[in-house]
Amino acid sequence: MPRGRKKETLENLTEELTKVDDRIAYYKQQLSNLKVHRKKLCAAIEKTEMESLYAAVKASGKTPKEWLTQFHSEGQ
Repeated sequence: MPRGRKKETLENLTEELTKVDDRIAYYKQQLSNLKVHRKKLCAAIEKTEMESLYAAVKASGKTPKEWLTQFHSEGQ
């Protein structure tokens, strides 16, 4: 035979609320850590792209100013 619902006490509800608050704080910290990691990855990607661009300019045998002048004149 069913016993019915267990009555929730103020103490049980408070404990559950504390657990939920703890989980929220944990996931906020995880999100913050992931955002920092994302920022580092974006910086590393940009650095790699800039190094590739610099290598291409250097391999062309032109100065960066000559290369930019040529790049802008071709774009017009």
